[in-house]
Parts: sequence; structure tokens; C-alpha cells
Amino acid sequence: MKVALDSVDRRRKEPLYQQLAEAIAGAIREGHYSPGERIPSEREFMRLGGLSYPTVAQAFREVVEAGWVRRKVGSGTFVVDPLPAPQTTERTIGVVYCKENDFFRPIFAGVDEELQEARYRATPFFEGRQEGGEDRVLRRFGENKVCGLVAVPSRVDAEHRELIRLVTQRFPVVLMDSYLPDIQCDAVTTDNEAAMEAMTDYLLGLGHRRMGFITEAVQYPYSTSVRERNAGVKRALRRAGIADADRWIVAYGPPDLSVPELREHVEQAVDTLFARAGDRKVTAIMCVTDDIARGVVQCLRRRGLHVPEHVSVTGFDNLAWSSRFRPSLTTVSQPLERIGRRAVRLLLDRLINPNQPPVRVVLDYRLVIRGSTAPPPPTK
Repeated sequence: MKVALDSVDRRRKEPLYQQLAEAIAGAIREGHYSPGERIPSEREFMRLGGLSYPTVAQAFREVVEAGWVRRKVGSGTFVVDPLPAPQTTERTIGVVYCKENDFFRPIFAGVDEELQEARYRATPFFEGRQEGGEDRVLRRFGENKVCGLVAVPSRVDAEHRELIRLVTQRFPVVLMDSYLPDIQCDAVTTDNEAAMEAMTDYLLGLGHRRMGFITEAVQYPYSTSVRERNAGVKRALRRAGIADADRWIVAYGPPDLSVPELREHVEQAVDTLFARAGDRKVTAIMCVTDDIARGVVQCLRRRGLHVPEHVSVTGFDNLAWSSRFRPSLTTVSQPLERIGRRAVRLLLDRLINPNQPPVRVVLDYRLVIRGSTAPPPPTK
């Protein structure tokens, strides 16, 4: 299925049929379906998306009326050939990200609300978290006549060729969550390094000394947010006199893993930490994201270890589910919605003042202390 069905979410305000229609149109715009190609049937969308017939039928009517597809009785539904000419969208902003998920949803909500207040429209472009996905989306980007772009840089495309091309051609671009260190570009991020330094200091204050950090395997220049979190952990450990700080940082990867692959990599990372500790038991594990922290907690349970009685675990992001998880997750709260809003304001400023120097906005974080952390167990 080439349509991003994970973007169709009952928690969003828009009706499901509108979300599905936009996902189908987006897949066509981004080149997942070629002119004249048959798209999946209504029954396939119902089965794979868990959607009702009225929802799928209305979505099909929407994309037919919008001129993206046409029906052939007895044959199916096909992308029109040629594709409709791009509409004039002088007040439309492109939003590029990997997929709809708990991390990006609040960012997009902030982007969308800020644009609506300024009487602009957001058009999402999914890069699919596949190698080459960001470049593919951005190559087709110019066909849609948007006047600016806000984007979460891909953690898969290390070179960002098309993104850098847009920036160097002075197209209005604002990056979110991460930035490109060698490229002068507007960006909005959280103070990742200070946040992980503070989290490490918090655990040190509880009495932990044998603690690890499970992070992503990233390479320069991409995913600055991850690299800064790594740096924050190292700085705090070294300041505490833990000389072998690098030994306690374990990277899993690559970043484009499926759920089963991610579980396997988390298991391997925990194995590595325990092996490095030897007889000195690990008493705390910090994680680069909440999703990884959830996987670590589940991994520890399978080993008969309790959180936080045996091992404390922390995350990063403060996703919507983290307070409901058991145990509730100690984490770093990023102002995700505010990142989206601030990025839009930067972009609108750029449209008005195209020659102003690039601006990097670094937003503050907040430690959220919950039930997944406690002092280390007493040594025997």
C-alpha cells in the first residue's frame, strides 16, 4: 500500500474521509502512483486501514471530484493521465516529515493552527522514512507551487541533497527538531544537550553510578538532536568523574527499523550494556526517545527485572502515552506544538524579510519525573 494510511487518525479533527482523500491525493502528488496507474480498491482500503465502507466511498468521491483519479466500470480506479495542473497556492506551506506518529502529530498541530491563524494552508508531504524518501518528496515539491517549507530533516537521508539545494537557492525553509550544521538555515529545536545533561544529573543525584544510554546510530551531519543528546550524557558523566563515559553509551541502528527489528536491536543494546557492566549491575538506563524507553522496559520485564526496583529507565519527548505507561515514564518534555508554531512564525518572517540572517531558535525543555525512576537498589 503506497498510501500513508497511518496518517488517517480518529484523534484528528478532520473527518476520516477527508484524511483518507488527502492521503490518496498526497501519494499521487508525491509520485507513488504514476499517471494511468490503478490505485487499490475500496475493499483494500477498508481491510488495510480498518475503515468503514461509507468512509472509503466518500474519500473516493472526493479524489474523483478533485480530478486526481477516474473510475472505469468493471476495471477499477485509475490516476488521471495527464495529472491535473498544479493550482495556484500562493498561501500554502509545505510540511515535510516521515509519517504521522505520536512525535510529529503535536508538531503538525502547532504548524497547522499557526498557519490557519495567519490565513495560510498546510500541505503535508510524507517522506516515508525510506532511504531517498526526503529527496524524492522534495524533487516533486516545486510542482505544487507552495511558497515555503517547514520540515523535520530525515534521519535516513544523511546527505539531504534536495533540502540543501532548496536552502542554497534561497527558497524559504525552516527546519524543525534538527538542523544542518554546515548550512545556514532557519531552524527551531529543543536544547537537547542541556536536557540530557540535566537528566543524567538527576539520576546521579539519586545515587546511580552504573547507568547506560541507549541511542541511535547516526552519522554526521544528520540528526543533530540525537548527537546533542549523546554529548549531554557524556558531559554529565565525565563531570561526575566517570572516566569511561563512552563505554556506557550504546547505539542501535540504522534508524529506519521496523517494529520487530527495533525490538531486536533494543534487546541487543540491553545485552551490550549488561555485558559491559559485568559483575557491576546496571542500575539505570537512559533512552534517546520515549519509544526506545518503552522497548527497554518491556525487555527488562522479559528478563524478570522490575522498573524502577531493579533498574530505572528514562525517555525523551514526553509523548502522549508516556504518563499512562506502567510504570509512568520519567522523561524530557519537548514543547512539540510550540516547535511547530515557532517554525511557522520564522517562515512567515522569512517571506516578509527574505534577506535577513538565518535564525536558530532553541526552546527550553522540562524534566518530568514519574514512576520509572528511583534510587538504585542497595548493594549486597
